Amino acid sequence: EDWTFISLTKFLDNKSLTLETNVLVIASSLHLAKIKAPEVKKYSFDDWKCKIVKLIKNSKISRLIYISSAAVYGLQSNPSHLFEELDVLNGKSEYAFEKIRLEKIINSTCKDLGIKLYILRPSGFFGHYAMSGTAHSFLDTLAKAIHLKEDREFIIEHNGEQIRDYLYIDDVIDIMNSLYNLNRPFIIINGGSGEKYTINQVVRMIRD
Repeated sequence: EDWTFISLTKFLDNKSLTLETNVLVIASSLHLAKIKAPEVKKYSFDDWKCKIVKLIKNSKISRLIYISSAAVYGLQSNPSHLFEELDVLNGKSEYAFEKIRLEKIINSTCKDLGIKLYILRPSGFFGHYAMSGTAHSFLDTLAKAIHLKEDREFIIEHNGEQIRDYLYIDDVIDIMNSLYNLNRPFIIINGGSGEKYTINQVVRMIRD
């Protein structure tokens, strides 16, 4: 059985939107891509949405894994509470809004077509920089700055007491492998390590 991952830039520029694959994995974020890749800025969310829906409809897939984010739940103010899959979605950022909207659109499309959908909402995962030299997450951005000895200032939004659960990229892949072997029509799964830290705690650990 085949896995197919979509490169956002190539996907948006591609006129042929048909895939011969069994499992499609969509993980890209248009919001983040616009920050990193100037060539993507010409595309709107509606462009991104229409491309995804067209791809799903035209491709012969039996399952779709959508990599969403724990950011859809919003800020965690209670240290004793772990977000659950049925919690109200209360995202606060443009990134979270995009993920919430796409979850609904992809869910509706898959339901209409009888495609099995598995939505993974991982916590802040890291490890991209070590693997590929690219930095998307908070931890990867710090790792890149330290590795390259960058002289730059980091601005921590809010008061730095936001609570986060960090997940290494290899663990995300392990979760995806588990989803690959499922045989259910629909499921939402939160992915995390179970250990929580505030942004300030992470900064202090790196500093010390």
